[in-house]
Amino acid sequence: DINLAAQYADEILLLKSGKIVQKGSPNEVLTRASLKRVLGIDAIVQTHPTEACPHIIPLSNHQSHTSSLPLL
Repeated sequence: DINLAAQYADEILLLKSGKIVQKGSPNEVLTRASLKRVLGIDAIVQTHPTEACPHIIPLSNHQSHTSSLPLL
């Protein structure tokens, strides 16, 4: 789980095709741009509400089209 890694790891490695693409602290590595570029994941990256680490919320392709709709 990427959120558990963000919360407990001192260092994160992002791999693509078995090669290290990025290495650093969770705050340095787990950005929206790097997740999109390396893993192909579109996500909201926020600060965890009680920890000083990233909290990743993956977005589906459908969510970006319906984000302006009210929640019921």
